Amino acid sequence: MELNTKLEWLEQLCQIDGVSGAEDRVAEWILAHLPQDCNLQQSCRAYRDARGNLICEKKGEKAPKNKMLFAAHMDEVGFIITYIEESGLLRFDAVGGVDTRVVIGKRVRLESGIELLDMPGVLWPKFDDRQVGERLAYTGAIKDDVYDLEWVAMRFLDLLRQRYPQLLQQRFKVTEQEYEGLEPFDLLELVGKKRGMMLPGGVVNTERAAVTVLDEFRSGKIGRISLERPHAAQEKERQTTEQSGEEDAR
Repeated sequence: MELNTKLEWLEQLCQIDGVSGAEDRVAEWILAHLPQDCNLQQSCRAYRDARGNLICEKKGEKAPKNKMLFAAHMDEVGFIITYIEESGLLRFDAVGGVDTRVVIGKRVRLESGIELLDMPGVLWPKFDDRQVGERLAYTGAIKDDVYDLEWVAMRFLDLLRQRYPQLLQQRFKVTEQEYEGLEPFDLLELVGKKRGMMLPGGVVNTERAAVTVLDEFRSGKIGRISLERPHAAQEKERQTTEQSGEEDAR
């Protein structure tokens, strides 16, 4: 088997969810990639037992004095949903040795493939205006370890695309044709790809790309950018005044 094929298989296997107690997909993938004639030969057999273990037997040409066993686990650490609130809030607990310090603001993929991101909790809840929290995160006024870095970076890139497309094109060597119509996360991936931030298997290292984008903005390397616009601030003040007047009238 060629090295590239081995790496592709390893990547595919690592991307399959297999939390303890739910390793069926991992076992099915392994069975599907065994030699097609495995179970047709007397010397080879692959099957699953009542407990879900995947057992593969390969007999030698001669009866050995001692048998050899290779054992490996198919499961991985993860989470289990323990309760769903009426509001839709999910309560969950760890399955296995999960370091809770590294999961704050991270994406969680359900068995169905749906990805969840706890966006209301990644920025300080005392901000009445969500935009205020986002912009403070852009500048670094909020510590990077209390929110999802990739989400903030892709929001910033989307703002850059709308207000300062020339700076986006000049700094990150992208063209309008390349990023037109892209979702914000895809735009982050494009920037990472342009900078050569690739992981094995052709996957873009979006976390590294996010760090780079925000660092270059904060250091002024992207150019002069204003996050606030005077007329926008005036409009917001007018709406706030009108809202307060309506509440007083009640």
